[in-house]
Amino acid sequence: MGEAKNRAGAYYRAQLTDGKKERYPVATIVLYFGMDRWDGATSLYEAVSIPEEMKAYINDYKIHVFEIAYLTEEQVNSFQSDFRFVADYFVQRRKNKDYVPSKGTIQHVDALL
Repeated sequence: MGEAKNRAGAYYRAQLTDGKKERYPVATIVLYFGMDRWDGATSLYEAVSIPEEMKAYINDYKIHVFEIAYLTEEQVNSFQSDFRFVADYFVQRRKNKDYVPSKGTIQHVDALL
């Protein structure tokens, strides 16, 4: 959790020091490839003990977790990139313990590996 917060902070700092006027928001996203459901914290408040009186002064940094093995078939099929092969693999392994490759062709093999 702390590493994600530090990276977000680093991206904001880079935007402030790059000399450009445009600023972009930073979102923390976790692609979780485990076969068990995610049971970790998804916010700073969940990860550490913060006294109630301090919460007004401390941001509750959040992460957005995507459980790849638990995506629906519709979600997997909505991917336009080669990531659909990765997602399909994890979904099939969770459901069937076996993998039957799709008939599609991987376009960017090196990037996918």
